[in-house]
Amino acid sequence: MKTLYHCCTILALAFTCLQTVSAKALPFEPKDTVIINFGNNSKIMIFVKDKEDFESLQSFDINAMLRDLSITLDSTTEDYQVLKIEDSTGTRYLQDTTVTLNDDGPETKDERSYQSWVIVEDSLDDVTINIGRFRIKVKEREKTSVAIEKETTPRRTRHSFNIDLGMNNYLTDGGKFPDENDELYAVKPFGSWYVALSSLRKTNVGGPLILEWGGNINWYNFKFENETVRAVKEDGQLLFYEQEDVSGIKSKLTASYINLSFVPVLDFSSKGNASEHGSSYTGKGFRFGLGGYGGYRIGSKAKYVYKDGGREKDKDRDNFYLNNWRYGVRMQVGYRGLDLFVNYDLNDLFITNRGPQLNAFSFGITI
Repeated sequence: MKTLYHCCTILALAFTCLQTVSAKALPFEPKDTVIINFGNNSKIMIFVKDKEDFESLQSFDINAMLRDLSITLDSTTEDYQVLKIEDSTGTRYLQDTTVTLNDDGPETKDERSYQSWVIVEDSLDDVTINIGRFRIKVKEREKTSVAIEKETTPRRTRHSFNIDLGMNNYLTDGGKFPDENDELYAVKPFGSWYVALSSLRKTNVGGPLILEWGGNINWYNFKFENETVRAVKEDGQLLFYEQEDVSGIKSKLTASYINLSFVPVLDFSSKGNASEHGSSYTGKGFRFGLGGYGGYRIGSKAKYVYKDGGREKDKDRDNFYLNNWRYGVRMQVGYRGLDLFVNYDLNDLFITNRGPQLNAFSFGITI
C-alpha cells in the first residue's frame, strides 16, 4: 500500500510540476502539446517545438522510461533510490542503444554524461522530486498528511548587503582615552557614530568555515567633548583650540573611507553536505570571525555649530593631516539574529608628526 501511495504521489506531482513550470525553465518554448490520458485522472504531457522534434520522438523507447519508474518504486531492497526520468541528451532511452547501469559500483563515465532534468529520490519516509534547480519534498506525516516544500540548491558563494551601526573613538599611543588627560580632541562616546555599508560575498570552504570578503564605505564621526573646540592647520601641524568668543553647540571631525575586507568565519549554523552541494545557513547558531581590512580616505570635513547672535554653522573641507590609508583588524561574533563587531585601526589616524598619535576603533551591531 505504501509503494502504491508513493507511486501515485510522485506521478501526480511530477505531471503537475511539468504543467506549471514556466517556459523559461524549459529547454525550449513549446509550440505544440501532446497529451496522453490514462487511468482515471492521470496524464502524460509531451511538449513539441516543431515537426522534426515530433518525428525524432519515435526513436525513443517510452516503455523503457516507464519500466525504470516501476523498478524504482517497487524496489524495497534499498533505503534510498534515485531515478533519472529524463536526461538532456536522450541517450539512455534511444531504442537502438543499450546502456547498463551498475547500482552497486561507482558511476561510470557514460553515466556521468547524463544531465538529468527531472530526478526522483525515494526514501523510506519521504520522496523528493528535483525539477531543474527546484526541489519539491513530499513527507509522510501522521494521519497520512503530506507537506510539500520547494527549495533551491544551496550555492557555495552567496551575496549579502550589511550595515554596521555603532560608535567610534580613539586611543593614544599609551592605550589611553584622550579625556583621561583632558585633551581638547577628546570625543563624546555617545554621538560619535560609526556607519558602514558593505557588499560581501560569503564563500563556504568546508564544514563550518566560510570566508567573508568584499568591500564597504564607512564614516568616522568624531564629536568633540568640548563644543567650542576647533581643528585648524597651522605651520604644518594640526592644532586644536577653544573659540571662546562664541557659545559652542557642536563640533566634530568626519572622515570617510572606501575599504576591502577579508574575514574567515566559523559558522556553526550550517547544514547540509558542503563538499557536494555547498551549505545553507539557518542563522540560528554561533558565529565567530577574525580578519582584516584596508581602506583609502575619500573625504573629510569639520563642522562647527555655535551661537553668535543667532545659530551659525561652519563647514570646513580639508584633509586635516588625516592619513590617506587605513588598515586594521576586525572581530565579529554572532548568535541567532544578533551580530556584534569590533574594528581597530593599526595605523595612526593622523600623519606622523603632523597631529596627535591616535588609533581609531569602532564597535556596534551588524544588520
